[in-house]
Amino acid sequence: MPGSPCRSRTSHTRPNTAAVQQAHADDIAAGFEQLAQILESVNLGELWEDATEQQRRTILDELLDDVTAHRDRLSVTIHGAPPLDVAFSEVGLKDSELSRVGGASPTVSTRDPWDGWLDVA
Repeated sequence: MPGSPCRSRTSHTRPNTAAVQQAHADDIAAGFEQLAQILESVNLGELWEDATEQQRRTILDELLDDVTAHRDRLSVTIHGAPPLDVAFSEVGLKDSELSRVGGASPTVSTRDPWDGWLDVA
């Protein structure tokens, strides 16, 4: 409009997005540090031993995203972390006999072709 004052956009009218993002990241880091201090002070073994079956279930439900049983291992996914492969024996279970079933035995066609290649008598 002619005659109306021109409004210029300056950094004073709009929040600095980089500063807002940094403040948010700092808040998350501070919260993480507080949580880490709390977890350091908690004896998880004692907590687990004293927990009822329902409380143990709740702890597991809050921590774990997924547990998949494979024939030779468990794949455990904790919320926000990549899956971990865990042997049955690592969690107090008997190793599966099925993990040894199938699979090729070393024959002429499946043996490493370089095995013995440099044997000089």
